[in-house]
Amino acid sequence: MDLTTANTKWQIIAKFGFINALLLIALNLIVYITNSQTSIGFLNSILIIIIVISTSYLGIIACRKEYFNGFLTYGQGVGLGFFINLLACFVLSFYTYIFVVFIDPDFLNNILIQSKKMMIERGDSEEVIATGMGWVKKFTTPFYFSLFAGLGNLFSSAIGILLLAIFTRKEDPNSHYNSLNN
Repeated sequence: MDLTTANTKWQIIAKFGFINALLLIALNLIVYITNSQTSIGFLNSILIIIIVISTSYLGIIACRKEYFNGFLTYGQGVGLGFFINLLACFVLSFYTYIFVVFIDPDFLNNILIQSKKMMIERGDSEEVIATGMGWVKKFTTPFYFSLFAGLGNLFSSAIGILLLAIFTRKEDPNSHYNSLNN
């Protein structure tokens, strides 16, 4: 295998990973600017799923066509989808950190306020509220919040990738599969 072929696969993965991340960032910014976080929660979730599945699908199909000579095993499809979304995870984690530190510095504080409000409305005791808020404060630092946001995106895309790989696989009729390590 020559070096240009290897670059093609990783270039395709990078292209669709960045497209995935940029579309999710654009959606987040639109929701933030229009201040519609609560009013379009379900629609926002559907749009996120559409973005993740469509960019993964297009990236897997492009790799199947350009790198794997039109054939793709289930495992190769899963691997490609994973790497596309892993790259998007890194970009989204970086963006989330920038968002909570510079764009909306009150974002994490609002999470703390909402968490305490929910505990009070549930009727939790002062001791339970104090303990719960201690844990919430530990995990609502910019670093942890951005880390968990990126990882959450990666894990939530896993089921979609596993299903998508079923529909994007195309077996070589001669049973000669290309290896993902080629």
